[in-house]
Amino acid sequence: MSEDLKYALREVIELLGNEAASQLRQQAVDAKKGFFSGKDQLDPADLGLECLRLVYRLLFLFYIEARPELGYVPIAKSQVYLKGYSLESLRDLELKPLTTPHAREGHYFDNSLRRLFRLVAEGCGLGDPHQIELGDRIAGAKDTFALAPLDSRLFDDGVMPLLTKVRFPNAIWQQVIRLMSLTRGQGSGGNRRRRSGRVSYQLLSINQLGAVYEALLSYRGFFAADDLYEVKPAPQQGRVGGPDAEDSDGGEEEEADTPDRAGPGRRGRGAPPAEADKLETAWFVPASRLSDYREEERVYDLNEAGHRVLRKHPKGRFIYRLAGRDRQKSASYYPPQVLTQCLVKYALKELLGGERVTQADDILGLTLCEPAMGSAAFLNEAVNQLAEAYLTRKQAEVGRRIPHEDYPQELQRVRMAIADRNVFGVDLNPVAVELAEVSLWLNAIHGETDAQGRPQPARVPWFGYQLFTGNSLIGARHQLYRPGSLPKGAKLPWHEAPPRPGRKRPGQPVSEAGRMRAAPHAFAVRVEDQRGNVGQPVGDHGFGEPALEPLDGERGGQLSDEAPGIGKAGLDRHPPA
Repeated sequence: MSEDLKYALREVIELLGNEAASQLRQQAVDAKKGFFSGKDQLDPADLGLECLRLVYRLLFLFYIEARPELGYVPIAKSQVYLKGYSLESLRDLELKPLTTPHAREGHYFDNSLRRLFRLVAEGCGLGDPHQIELGDRIAGAKDTFALAPLDSRLFDDGVMPLLTKVRFPNAIWQQVIRLMSLTRGQGSGGNRRRRSGRVSYQLLSINQLGAVYEALLSYRGFFAADDLYEVKPAPQQGRVGGPDAEDSDGGEEEEADTPDRAGPGRRGRGAPPAEADKLETAWFVPASRLSDYREEERVYDLNEAGHRVLRKHPKGRFIYRLAGRDRQKSASYYPPQVLTQCLVKYALKELLGGERVTQADDILGLTLCEPAMGSAAFLNEAVNQLAEAYLTRKQAEVGRRIPHEDYPQELQRVRMAIADRNVFGVDLNPVAVELAEVSLWLNAIHGETDAQGRPQPARVPWFGYQLFTGNSLIGARHQLYRPGSLPKGAKLPWHEAPPRPGRKRPGQPVSEAGRMRAAPHAFAVRVEDQRGNVGQPVGDHGFGEPALEPLDGERGGQLSDEAPGIGKAGLDRHPPA
């Protein structure tokens, strides 16, 4: 099912991107502004990113509405929400024929979804005495509901300036919801075709959802500069079309990847044959070069009549495909659950069995930090294992067992406490940070009740001071700086002055840092002066000379290694500075 979703989401992003580009292009023409060139040109990377965020919104809502037991959306408690606001109500219309121009070009779907997005972003009914007492005063308003606001950039319209100018028609939204709601049949030739079925988001785990999230992070969008045809390496070869294809920089061929080991025969298990390569590397050539490629190197699709036709992308079309070696460069691979469980288990084994954790409450004082978190696969696993360890130890300490029917709720409460207070993370990709926020929340969400036992809206944590976009991996070496460049306001600040290498003392043994110069990781160096002013980590990859001493007359500088040893699900009692 998750494989089907990956193919569906890629197609949805292209569908939304082309409709948005068409409307934005018309708006540019009406305003007499440039579209493909000049300062007003549309950036396909920005458009692709906004469409990706919009799809992630839908994916989040599909998942959260399929799990009413989590207590966030009142889909099982309020008929008003179910019939008037929910995404589930729009799924009921996914196959309804749109027979008139007004039905196809209207904006019922668009208005409904934007209203739902606004409800999730801003919340409703919390702390509003008028709405709380509405059922007592107005007979027709007995079925009111409350929704906690989700403070996440994922639902912030400010990060989607392009799509806020666009209104998608019913025909587009219906196709989007249909693609995300139904699996696709498979099989061809003599094989029996599998019937399409309805996607059950309730069966998706957090790990499967994360795998779908990260599958599209390394894709990029671009506009076809000419009519483009798609080609592929021949099945028996590793390259496209012979020598001409080897020089991709000098020719007219447009690539979404370089031809390496990604062969044409590789495809996801959920991919139908006609679209077997749409999640893999793609190559595009103009019509003038199509004759340079053999028949087996051309990509075909099946039209509605069942005939094979060349896969063509007309000029100006928005194409969203796997981008070069971006997946390798950004490491956009979601680790399988068996890997996260194993690594986290043994990372925690020594800690939980040592002197630092002697009782259950000590677990709540730990801090989890992952410097390359992606969409928080390892953080979620660490939260899960620590929550289970806490409950196991707490029950032993107090001599009481939690009733079996209450254990899942108590486990979620501990998960939420750890995720809300003890989790920190950094990632280079800002979209991955947004996904990590939502993933951590979904993993720990639980419903609450008030003193009278009435269900309350789920609490939404805020990770604004815990999850950041940035690069936590730096290379740094031991260097010395003049004391005069360290104080604030120095004429030549230390970070602008070139560092000066130190000298090894005669007969002094090589330090640990010196022995590890060839190791595949680096130390971050903190520069601190006599007043305690701390500079930022600097330097490049590799290590300098070990066992340094200051140069003559320069005794004010002090160097210290920052080597916390925090890796995947690394743990420390103190939050990072």
